[in-house]
Amino acid sequence: MCALVELSAQEHPLFEAELLEELAQEEEVVSMLEMFEWYRRAPLCLLQATVTELSRLPGISGGIARRIRALLQRFPHLSYAELGDSLALTPEQLWVLQQATTLECSSPPGRWGRMRSVTTVPLVAVSGKESLLGSFLRTQGWAQAGWQWLRLGCSWDKDAGEPGVADFVSISLQAEPWQGVRCLFGDYRVSCATGLLLWGGGGFSGSGFSAGSMLRWKSDVEPWWSVREERFFRGVAVRWEWQWGELRGIWLGWFSRAPRSGRVDTLGVVRSVVTDGIFATYQDRSRRFSFREQAYGGAAELSWRKLRALVGILGLHYSRPLQTESRGQFLGERGALLSAALSYDFGSGEWVGEVLRDAHGNRGGRSALRYRRGNFHAVLAVRFFPDSLRSPYGSGGVSGGMVSNEEGFFVGVLWRGSRQRIQLYGDVFRTPAAPYGKPVPTAGSEFGIRWSGRWGRYSELWFQLRYRTQWEAESAKPWWQLFEERLVSARAELSVQVLPSFRWRLRGEWRSRMLPDEAAFLLLTGAEVGAERWELRAWLGVYAIPSSALGIWVYERAATSVPRLHFLTGYGSYATLWGRWELAPWMQLELSLGVLSRSSSLQLWGLPVQSPEVRTMTVAAELRL
Repeated sequence: MCALVELSAQEHPLFEAELLEELAQEEEVVSMLEMFEWYRRAPLCLLQATVTELSRLPGISGGIARRIRALLQRFPHLSYAELGDSLALTPEQLWVLQQATTLECSSPPGRWGRMRSVTTVPLVAVSGKESLLGSFLRTQGWAQAGWQWLRLGCSWDKDAGEPGVADFVSISLQAEPWQGVRCLFGDYRVSCATGLLLWGGGGFSGSGFSAGSMLRWKSDVEPWWSVREERFFRGVAVRWEWQWGELRGIWLGWFSRAPRSGRVDTLGVVRSVVTDGIFATYQDRSRRFSFREQAYGGAAELSWRKLRALVGILGLHYSRPLQTESRGQFLGERGALLSAALSYDFGSGEWVGEVLRDAHGNRGGRSALRYRRGNFHAVLAVRFFPDSLRSPYGSGGVSGGMVSNEEGFFVGVLWRGSRQRIQLYGDVFRTPAAPYGKPVPTAGSEFGIRWSGRWGRYSELWFQLRYRTQWEAESAKPWWQLFEERLVSARAELSVQVLPSFRWRLRGEWRSRMLPDEAAFLLLTGAEVGAERWELRAWLGVYAIPSSALGIWVYERAATSVPRLHFLTGYGSYATLWGRWELAPWMQLELSLGVLSRSSSLQLWGLPVQSPEVRTMTVAAELRL
């Protein structure tokens, strides 16, 4: 038989070519399996990987790698599911990232440290200020170094807009002396300490487009190498992970004594969650510096087969009693927060539940059920957070998609194909008590749809439509005019890969509301061009936004350092230019320029800007040693 096959191959060249092609494909499969086996033993750190390293993975092109790097530099705490949803990755691309990379990063091989520094200069003239630049010069940065089982990190943020208030320095030391044991000294965060386990960065309300995201929580302590002042502890933390047969456990313990100064950012808003709404006035700022929080707690998680359970306690002691009516704030001087969560994976779906108890015995919670079959995902969720639930962390509307004083029901479905994806969601909610800033309770609903399609290798189009209505649950007071509020928003974005190194983009956004009847629009066109060692992006457009209630944020690279200048209101034009140049394998430079022309008045730190045109410049340098 072997001789006959050999003779046939010699007599038929076409058969020989097919045989060689099959052998080549088999070798390619074997080499790919070997590659994934190598990555399984030494996974690539997704947060520190370069564009070149990511583009070597199957199905990950250079353009996708650059988009992954850009998104993770802005939002380093994203999960794989959120990363896939944000970049519209295919299931195969997301699977490759999950198999070959990790978010649990140690010091990269061959490098013992990294450093990044960013300086932002708003080029504006402000009334009452003689200097054009000095009053608003802002520098941010971070540095990391690692050696074997030790990692040291530092981040800083200095804004001359208000000397002594907006300065922030964070230092963290992480040590892993034994397998499964992690110790942290300095600033850190505990992911399961705040009672916000579901979804992590998405939510039921708000974006609503996390219906296909995983419901798993993460019991971990991580260094706080960030310039943000929310949700971090300062002290000592220990994490111990162990396994006995099929039983796996994680124990956490921490002690913290951190200042909660309530730093004022460029928006003029107090950023600290604890002191939100308490020290927002200029007269109270001197009192804010001495305000401190002492926190201590622990958490235990047990996993057995498909069942997971977690309990946690967080004790709080403040330097002075808190008496505020701002929603979600802690009342009193000391107390303890209790949280418990349970999840069960039944193969085709997963159920998760969470219960919180504050220092005064008030309870709240939420539960979610997810079903998946092939390319179809569905989520049902309920939540109950009474107004009486007071916690300095449990009201994290930004981080967890929840706020106190809200109960509701959410349903979302997702269908993901090879070239198209459709997401639908609906949310019905009400407030048991009057929300902060309003005299009576409210109720409302929100519905949304998002469709995205791809053609070719890298071109795509996506469309998003959202309808939100909110009305008063009781008769309006004579001096309160707004009974019902309706908001309709639509957004579309087109991205076309014209050449292998050139991408053209078009973005349009439209918003409309009732009472009063107003409409706003934004139209931007942009281009991206780049190679392995350099990249250039540009945006240019116009907008017409009659009121700040319809204001539109433009989240682009050039807008991340001074977001107040890129919250568009009024009538005008918008332009940004961003460039990256890798001078050497160990050094990278970035430059951003922005020009914002507007008809409405603009203020920085309460001082009016003299010119209707604002220019910003941002310079960043990154070293990898």
